[in-house]
Amino acid sequence: MYSPKIKEDLIPILYRFAKEKGKPMTWIVDDILRPILIEYQVAKEIPYCTECYSKLELYERTITAYCKECKTERFVMYSLPTEGRKEVV
Repeated sequence: MYSPKIKEDLIPILYRFAKEKGKPMTWIVDDILRPILIEYQVAKEIPYCTECYSKLELYERTITAYCKECKTERFVMYSLPTEGRKEVV
């Protein structure tokens, strides 16, 4: 299994943080990364409207869908952009 290396400058910070929390460094890294990666994976799976970024209810993977918010057929986005997006409803 691939085990990525943490950059050297982060190790002392991570070490002190782990000691402060009373947990192993690996647990700290897991605690930090897990919620972010799960949110990323979930966002990839949920279809959104490309215009208003509201969640769409689809029964199969498709390119276009009717958006209840925009009240029109729109292209479907399966992951949210990170910049310049409107608030998800």
